[in-house]
Amino acid sequence: MISAEEAGDFIIRCIRAERGEQKDCPPLTGQSPLLGRDAVLTSLELVRLLLLLEDWCAEKGASFNWTSDAAMSGNRSAWRTVESLARHLALAQKDGRKDER
Repeated sequence: MISAEEAGDFIIRCIRAERGEQKDCPPLTGQSPLLGRDAVLTSLELVRLLLLLEDWCAEKGASFNWTSDAAMSGNRSAWRTVESLARHLALAQKDGRKDER
C-alpha cells in the first residue's frame, strides 16, 4: 500500500530530478502547485511526472489512472499540489480502489 508520505517524497524527488539545479525555482513543499500560473512544472514536465507515477504505482502493485475528466481542472483536479496528488494516490490504494483504464 502506498502512503501519502511515501507518494509525496517520490513526487518531490521526481520534480527535483526534472528541474535539476535551477536556482530561480522556489523550494518544493507539499503545497507546491502542479497546475496553474505558479506551477513548478511545465505541462510537458507534468505529463512526464504522471507517467513516472503510473510506472511507480505499477511496480508497487497499485494502479493510477490519470485520464479522468477532471484531471487537468485547476479547481477539481486531485493533483493541484504535490500534497493533493500524494493524498489521491494513498486514498485510492487505502480504499481498495484500483482505477482501471
